[in-house]
Amino acid sequence: MGSLRVIDPASHDPFKGKCIGTETAISWNQTGPAGPAGAVGPKGDAGATGAQGVPGVQGPKGEPGVQGPAGAQGATGPQGPAGGGNVITAANGHGARLNDMTQLVSITVPKGHWLLFGTATLTSFNTTATQQIYCTFEPAGGTGRVNVPAWNGQVFGALPAEESVVQTTATFATDTVVHFSCIDVDDLSANGNVDAGEVSVTATPLGGITQQ
Repeated sequence: MGSLRVIDPASHDPFKGKCIGTETAISWNQTGPAGPAGAVGPKGDAGATGAQGVPGVQGPKGEPGVQGPAGAQGATGPQGPAGGGNVITAANGHGARLNDMTQLVSITVPKGHWLLFGTATLTSFNTTATQQIYCTFEPAGGTGRVNVPAWNGQVFGALPAEESVVQTTATFATDTVVHFSCIDVDDLSANGNVDAGEVSVTATPLGGITQQ
């Protein structure tokens, strides 16, 4: 078996720069034949999750959907209450002096749902102070408040007067007597400082007016 010696072709030494007579130059750049394929290696670990991508461009607006079929007709609602009858009116042209809660006009209202409207002209005989008057329907409720000024006899002898107006709605389960009443809250001693005249009351059925 021979020996291997490395030379340097760039050297000027005749022994180190070239092969001698018994040596053969070998080129290390020669490529040998391909070897057989190696065995498949084991599966590698999963890579880290990548960064979230940039949101895509919004797509175009879709076309309107087809109109759905009409829904089924709802059930018929219950019948409303019957009308209370005709308009009822009452009046008291003479009026009355107010002493506590004074009933001015009374009417009988049939059962049903009603609109009640009442007016009264209030005249003061008090010569020193304004009188505060409240008017209402009993038992239906509703309140009207008015201030009647004191009477100055030197002003052409005229008595100062104000009109009280009360409007309310009420439902009665049976025929009911309704009173239109007023009180002078500044005359609780019942001196009778205020007169209520030209009293008028109207009851209108909210279920409709019966034609006769």
